[in-house]
Amino acid sequence: RLDVGGSINTNTAWTFGGSPFHVTKDLTVETGAGLTIQSGVVVKFDQMTKLVIKGSLIASGVTFTSASGSPNPGDWDGLSFQSANQALTVLDGNKIMYASKGVDVQGTLVSFKNTEITKFSSIGVSVSNGGTINITKSVIRANQGTGIECKGTLQAYEDTIMANYAVEAESSCT
Repeated sequence: RLDVGGSINTNTAWTFGGSPFHVTKDLTVETGAGLTIQSGVVVKFDQMTKLVIKGSLIASGVTFTSASGSPNPGDWDGLSFQSANQALTVLDGNKIMYASKGVDVQGTLVSFKNTEITKFSSIGVSVSNGGTINITKSVIRANQGTGIECKGTLQAYEDTIMANYAVEAESSCT
C-alpha cells in the first residue's frame, strides 16, 4: 500500500505493483501535469478526501473507492475535474463508488466509457460552470441523492443505464 496526498506537479504513473494507493488527504493533479493509472489498480480514499484533476488523467480498469473496511455512501468526496484548458482525460472501464459526489466536472470536457458510477450519498454526476461530460456504455445507479445534476452539457448515450436516480437539469442535458 502506498499513501498519497498533496500535489502532483509532474507526469506520474501508478502501476498495479504499487496498488492499492491510499489517498490520506486531498490529492491534486496540477495544471500541466498528468496522472496515468494502470488497469487493475485500486485507489482508496480516507474520509472527506478527493482527487482534483486540473491537469490530465488517464485511467482504465481502475477502482476508486472508500478506504473503510465497511464502506458507505459518502465516505469520500469523489473525483473533481477543474481544468479550463481541456486537458486530456481518458476514463474507460472504471468503478467509482462510495463517495458523496462521484464525479464533478467544472469548466472542462470529461468522457467516461464502460464505467460504473454507484453508491453515492449526494450526487452521482455533476456538471457545471461550462463543463461538458460525455457518458457512453456506462451505469449510474444506487445513488441516495441526485443521479445527475446538470448545469452544463451532459450527453449520455449508447447503452448507458441510469437507474435509481433523479435528474436536475438547468442547461443542455441530452
